[in-house]
Amino acid sequence: MSRDGNDGKLLAALRAQDPAVARPLWRRFAVRTARVLRRIMGPGARIDDIVPVVFLCVFERGARARANANLDELVLKVTARVAGVELRRRMARATPRSPRDPMTRFYRLLDRLSAADRVAFVFHHVENMDVRTVAAAIDGTVVATRRRLRRAVQTIRAGIARDPLLRTLGDSP
Repeated sequence: MSRDGNDGKLLAALRAQDPAVARPLWRRFAVRTARVLRRIMGPGARIDDIVPVVFLCVFERGARARANANLDELVLKVTARVAGVELRRRMARATPRSPRDPMTRFYRLLDRLSAADRVAFVFHHVENMDVRTVAAAIDGTVVATRRRLRRAVQTIRAGIARDPLLRTLGDSP
């Protein structure tokens, strides 16, 4: 059951492509979606441009949703897909950045991950989502998602070990 007990109504309106569903969907999911995207995309990303794209895609995909679909899961899946597309687009036209602070350095490590690995890593390790939720969001199995997370953690740990500033921060109590 949703926080406000309205999932059934919202989902029915979404499946019917009722434009009136836009406002309640936005109220319920916009803040969380923006937070997740900000964490996945990193500093300097134009989150205000990406969040509306997520909701346009939710509206479009909602027409094909099952009557008993989980609305939270639907929004998370769409968020993961849009983030992946944006990450791949950004990586394709990436220009070198100068490392200004630890956060920028950490996001440079995240830039080494594939879009799917990065989304899974942020969902699990930053947003504290369980592996089953992450797997559902990225349309993967739990076993494959665990492998993806192990690979991402190894990449991040190796990057931290090579970066003197991040290594120092990791050693602090």
